[in-house]
Amino acid sequence: MRALLLLLTACAGSEPVQLLDNGAWSSLDATDPLAGEACSDIAASLEGSALEIETEGCSPVALGQRLAVPIEAGDALEVVWWHDWLFAEEPTTGRLALYVDGALLYEGIEDIPGPPAAYTEAFEAPVGGDTLVVRIENHGANTWDLLRLTRTR
Repeated sequence: MRALLLLLTACAGSEPVQLLDNGAWSSLDATDPLAGEACSDIAASLEGSALEIETEGCSPVALGQRLAVPIEAGDALEVVWWHDWLFAEEPTTGRLALYVDGALLYEGIEDIPGPPAAYTEAFEAPVGGDTLVVRIENHGANTWDLLRLTRTR
């Protein structure tokens, strides 16, 4: 019985915790280094429960929010994101990057032009913190979506 209780206690914290509130994104202050030359006229909205960013005439795009709970270096994370067809006048690349407290947490790099793609990727947090920035670097009129970032301990 004691072994079962220990096993249940050890597994109690293993449920994924959603770290994002996709209705709570805000533009970065122009002095934020991640904002760089980011657009002030950002086309971002909720598509279902995902943050959808349209980049027509606006790149890079950078939005931030405080995480629901802080993350620590070494935490098991999972990100779910996708993009529609990617178009540009000249072949190039696009990038979706997540930063926590200014340090790179995750990045996905896509060839443009390119077909739609969706990703569910598990990774270990290289850094910890409590403030997240999503930054899209893109050439062309494209749509990028971020559904969730979860932590499992």
